[in-house]
Amino acid sequence: MLAYQLGRWTVQSHIAASIGRRLGRELPWLLQAIDIATTLEVILVGVLLGANIVLLLVSAHGWADVQQRAAKLAVLNLLLLSTGLTFGLPAHLLGISRSAVGWSHRWVGRVMAAHSLLHGAIAIARAENPIASLRHDWVPLLAAAAVLLMIPVTLHTVVRQHCQVAMKIHYSLAITAMVALAYHTWDQGSESRWQVVGAGALWIVLSAVAVSHAVFVQQRWSAGRPAVTIRPFHELLRMDITVSSHWHIRPGQYVYLWLPHAGFCSCFQLQPLYVAYWDDAPGPRILYVLTRPRASSLSTRLYLREWLHQRRQPALLLGPYGPSIDFSPFGTIVFIVEDTGILRVLPYIRMLVQASEQRRAMVRKLKIVWQMQDFDHQCWLGDWMQDLLDLDRGEFKILEFRLYYLTKRTSANPGDGFGERIKLCQGPLMAREIAQGHLSKRRGKLAVGVCAGQSIRQPVQDVVQPRTGPDIKLFDLDLEPDHVWEAPCRNKNTATVPASSDSQHMPRT
Repeated sequence: MLAYQLGRWTVQSHIAASIGRRLGRELPWLLQAIDIATTLEVILVGVLLGANIVLLLVSAHGWADVQQRAAKLAVLNLLLLSTGLTFGLPAHLLGISRSAVGWSHRWVGRVMAAHSLLHGAIAIARAENPIASLRHDWVPLLAAAAVLLMIPVTLHTVVRQHCQVAMKIHYSLAITAMVALAYHTWDQGSESRWQVVGAGALWIVLSAVAVSHAVFVQQRWSAGRPAVTIRPFHELLRMDITVSSHWHIRPGQYVYLWLPHAGFCSCFQLQPLYVAYWDDAPGPRILYVLTRPRASSLSTRLYLREWLHQRRQPALLLGPYGPSIDFSPFGTIVFIVEDTGILRVLPYIRMLVQASEQRRAMVRKLKIVWQMQDFDHQCWLGDWMQDLLDLDRGEFKILEFRLYYLTKRTSANPGDGFGERIKLCQGPLMAREIAQGHLSKRRGKLAVGVCAGQSIRQPVQDVVQPRTGPDIKLFDLDLEPDHVWEAPCRNKNTATVPASSDSQHMPRT
């Protein structure tokens, strides 16, 4: 009986894993350009469109009924769009990623726009004098134009490339549409006018809750406001954010940073940033955020404005938001990262080392494979890498770094100052071979996390994704919501040659 149940569970697990792989399969680039990237998203869009079509057309008696239903469905979808100032709070409350909330927001908005345009088109077609009707009803036309213009502005490709500009235009168009819709429904005495007012009130309430949580719960007036110190740091922008000691954050979470005194343009940006590291010392806690200056327009401004550097200035933090991945059930964990992707997984490395030392995790091996453009980029971690190695001093040392560097501008010997658990390799990492090697040597549960550009991420996905199941998991980590990976400038002579490992390094003294 036990063998039967075990076999049945194994079959069901493999079936579930197979279905998950099929649902996560990527679609052609043309569908990805319109925000349909996977098979699962096709199904979700089909369900959304099908439900709206059924509610619109079933048992409808003529065009007048369809027109009335289109107006009600537009307002109903408008309520779902009231997510507040950011996607962080609703995503955190629902326990999903903010990218999933953003994707749902875009598609619900498109359905709402379709209902609004259908309602207006039927009204114009049924009018006795359409031209006179258009001249008289210019307010609903303004609302329709604002809703229609939001569709190209909020395309995923546009948001990824020009996040802050797209958001400013989106907010301007959304406010215009909301005011015009409220005036139109109130002027017509429509039953939907209270729903429009309710949608605006819901947006205000969620925004107020997020700000109130930041001010009264996380910060507490007695502890003082958070302060930020900004400075360039080895080609990166580093922000040291001082918060009170009761400020709690988990690995993988992010904060929204608002700097009201950083300039006119900067004060209108609310930038989401992952926290790379933080201090656990008693007293005020310091959160460390590192990002590339080109990652966003705000980062670029802060990097170039020297008068802001090394000055403590007040800030407002919303968050922390986002789920934290539980890696404790896995025996072997491999992080394959590129460039600043190391900062994305650094909190998880620290958590796993601490949990291993305290016997709270099953981790036996924690391997970090990091490709850097230049050897000097290992300075990004500062003393944190050595702190992690010092912390991992138990009976079973789990942590190991393998650093790949493409160029070396310094004349120093790369092996100087590194211990036996930090190995250096010159040349690009072979992502496919690394992933296959860990799969072939797997014992127990294996987790592979990747935070890298497409040239590294895709081979890892191709190798690991078909093997995922109860004992093998793949975690594709994003770097920043508005960050686009840039391929490193590799030397032609090293692009096709496997990385050659340097000689074994002596333990650090």
